[in-house]
Amino acid sequence: ELIPMSSIGYIYGPPGGGKTFLTFDIAAAIARGIPWRGHKTKQGLVVYICAEGAYFFRNRIRAYLLKYGLTELDIVILDGRPDLLKAQDVADLVAACKALGVPIAAIVIDTYASCMTGDENSAQDVTKVLNSCSVLKHSLDTTVILVHHSGKDISRGARGNSSLRAGVEFEYLVTKTGNLHTFLNQ
Repeated sequence: ELIPMSSIGYIYGPPGGGKTFLTFDIAAAIARGIPWRGHKTKQGLVVYICAEGAYFFRNRIRAYLLKYGLTELDIVILDGRPDLLKAQDVADLVAACKALGVPIAAIVIDTYASCMTGDENSAQDVTKVLNSCSVLKHSLDTTVILVHHSGKDISRGARGNSSLRAGVEFEYLVTKTGNLHTFLNQ
């Protein structure tokens, strides 16, 4: 499986590298229950947290709907920044998702760094974030996809403490050269 069900992982890359673009494309395939690049998906509602601003993301959804001749997409956009280091914010997010009244196939947190008040270089803070993601995963029986930035040197992986990499089930690097996006399993 490209992204295992009931898992935690991240998709990362440099600024302008297409990580949100590809993550949204995956989320849309899940919402529609259609294969993504030859990989099966299980249809379900996707909760997409746009911590860096939902206005332009809503435009992306409108363009997707127009391109595919659709009138709706099973994606709920949350415009805000729940702090994954605060138990109350995580509890409120779980409650908001449960209030939707349907199973949540995936929660996308775009971006990871925007949803934590701590230090992404701190093993202690990263572990707390991963624990919060685990609460989301288990409370909602869902997959949690973090969108994250690479470091200045892409070859060194995602930005921040290595405990992030050690604590997830999947990790993908997205890069862009011209109009070509590359999606690599790390």
